[in-house]
Amino acid sequence: MAELGTQLSNLASEPHGTTTWATGGSTIWQEMKKGFHIISKEFNLLSTRALQQAVREETMVCERLNLLLDVLVAHRILCERHERGVSADHQRALSTMLSLKKRQMQGVIRGTDSDTVEYLENKMVAQESVIANVELRNCFSLHCLHMETQLVHAHLEILATVLQSLVNVQIRGHSELAEVWKLIEPTIMKCLPEKSTNGSNGIS
Repeated sequence: MAELGTQLSNLASEPHGTTTWATGGSTIWQEMKKGFHIISKEFNLLSTRALQQAVREETMVCERLNLLLDVLVAHRILCERHERGVSADHQRALSTMLSLKKRQMQGVIRGTDSDTVEYLENKMVAQESVIANVELRNCFSLHCLHMETQLVHAHLEILATVLQSLVNVQIRGHSELAEVWKLIEPTIMKCLPEKSTNGSNGIS
């Protein structure tokens, strides 16, 4: 609307005259140019109202949506870290223990010497300690995920609030714009030539 108002103002200030030969004696364009300057100011008011609505949308809708998005993204990142970190470590620790037990069973079947058996037993004891440590970390990580999930659910209400705010902002914004359009209508009726206004009435 601001651009349209600027262009109307430019047309109103356009200095070049139009010859009677070109217009066929019609003075409509000259009469319209007189009204363009006044109408352009009304369009600037429309632009101001639209900007105010955009600011309200940013404050009441976008900022709240960004807050909810931040919470959801943080939850996703924590889940990914859990899967790539502690959960993967836990799986590797269990896999290592399983491998040691297989070697122990194979050793029993083959009659492996006592030194090798003792070595495997020591490795298994050490691995049990590793597994216990990883399981503690895994439990703490799951606790953090649980708390973060509860935080997400506590913030989900924001979405309903945002939708309600969006409706209110749109109702207010369109009402304000409608009021400006109503102010513009009589201005256009006064500033534009009679034939133009009659033509527009005929369309409606």
